[in-house]
Amino acid sequence: MPNFYTPKNYSGLPSVEQIWQSYDPDHPDRVTVASLFKMATDNGWINPQHVSSGANQIQAVDPLGQLVPNASVFKLADGDVQILNAPPAKREYMFAKTVTAGTLNVLAGAGGVSKTMFVLMLAIAMAEGKAIGDLQVAQGASLLFLGEEDQPEVSRRLSAICNNGNYNPFVVSNLTKVFPAAGLDLRLTRSLSGSLDSSHLVQNVIDLAGQHAQVCGEPVRLIVFDHARLVMDGDPNDAAHVTQLTRALTRIAQISGAAVLLLAHSPKAVHKQQANEMSVADVAGSSAFSDNARSGFIMYGMRADDAKVHQISDGDRHKYVKLECAKANYGPQGAVWWFERETLEDWQVQILKPVSLIKSMFVPGQAKQQLRQQILSVLSGKPGQSKRQLRDQSGRKQPLGASEKNVMAAVDALLEEGYLEQRKPTQSEAMKHRLQKGREVLFVAPIQP
Repeated sequence: MPNFYTPKNYSGLPSVEQIWQSYDPDHPDRVTVASLFKMATDNGWINPQHVSSGANQIQAVDPLGQLVPNASVFKLADGDVQILNAPPAKREYMFAKTVTAGTLNVLAGAGGVSKTMFVLMLAIAMAEGKAIGDLQVAQGASLLFLGEEDQPEVSRRLSAICNNGNYNPFVVSNLTKVFPAAGLDLRLTRSLSGSLDSSHLVQNVIDLAGQHAQVCGEPVRLIVFDHARLVMDGDPNDAAHVTQLTRALTRIAQISGAAVLLLAHSPKAVHKQQANEMSVADVAGSSAFSDNARSGFIMYGMRADDAKVHQISDGDRHKYVKLECAKANYGPQGAVWWFERETLEDWQVQILKPVSLIKSMFVPGQAKQQLRQQILSVLSGKPGQSKRQLRDQSGRKQPLGASEKNVMAAVDALLEEGYLEQRKPTQSEAMKHRLQKGREVLFVAPIQP
C-alpha cells in the first residue's frame, strides 16, 4: 500500500495484497476502498495522520470508510503530576463567577421560559464585557448554534436587545456569530453501523472558533448549542448516548478554550414544583446531561413560594423569571438572578430585564409594613427615583395604593431606619438608569439592618 506508514506489526497477508490488486474503481461493487482500509486496519496498519503524542484517539474505519474514534490510549508520562509551591492564577470566569473556560455547562428550563433570549443577551453583553444586572460576564467573542430559529427571527431578537440596551452594533456584529439552524441537521453525534460517534460538525465548530478568534481579534469565550435533543443522535434517556454527546461537547470546549453551554428542556413535571423543589436534575432525559457538566443552571418562572417571600401577587408573578445556579464545580453554588419579562411592542419580542427582588422583612397583614415593602420593591425595580416621583404614585388607583401622606411618612421611616438612602448617583448608576448626576435621589440601601 504506497504512501502509507506500515508498522512492524503489519502482517502483510497475501489475502490483503490480492484484494488490493483486484480493486477496480470502475466496479466498486466488487471490492471497495472501504474493504481495503478495513482489512489493512484489522491487520495492524495505522494512518500516520492519526498518530500523535499524549492521549491518542486511535482511529478505526467502519465498513463505509468513515473514521471511527475508539477509546483513548495513554502513555505513562501522561499521568505525571505537578505540585505547585504557590497557588496558581485565579480562575477566569466566563459568566456568573462560576463558568470557566474549556468546560461543558448546562442550562435547563421549560419551553417558553426565554432560555434562547437569555443566551442571546449573554452573547451580546459578552461582546462589550458588560454585566447583566448582577450577573458577571467576561469580555470576548461567541458562537451560537440555534436549532429552532431562522435568520429573520435571530435578526429581530438581536436588534431588539442592542437597541434597548444601547449596545454598540458594530462591536456586537463583529464578536457575535449566530447560526440559525431551524430545520438543519445539528447533530454532534451520529449513529453509524451500530456505533454512536462524533459527527463532522464537531471539528467544524472547532475550526469555526479558531477562524472567528483570528478574524475578530478576541478569544471565543462562549459556544452555545440550542438545544440538547437537536444536537444528538440516539435516546436522550440513555446515559451512554448522552455521555457520548457530552464527550463531543467537552472536546469542543477543551480545544477551543471556550465555555460550552448546552440548552436543554426540563420535564413537564417541573411545572408542578415549587422553587424549593427545583434542582439540577430537572433536565429532560438522562441525568448524564447534568452529571457530566461542570456547572448546571435552571431557569423557571416565579413559583408561588417565591412570590410569597417577595410579596409578589399571584397575578404579577408570571412576569418574573428566575435563573439559579444549581450545580457548580468551580464556583459558588446557589446564586440566583431575577429577570422581569418586558415586551417591546415595536420589535414584537420579550426581553429579560434584570431586577433585584427583596425578601419581605415585615409581617403580612399590617398596612404600614406592606406599604414600606411596596416602596422598596418599586425602588428595587427602578432605582434613583425622587420623593416627588414616589409621591406621584400615591392614591387609591395608583401603584402604591396609599395616600400621599402615608407614602411620604413611609419613605421617611425607611430613610431613618436605614432601609433607604438618599444620595447623588454614581457615574455608573447615572449611566445605567439614565439619572442626573448632581441630583439626590432614593436608592435601596445595599446592606439591610
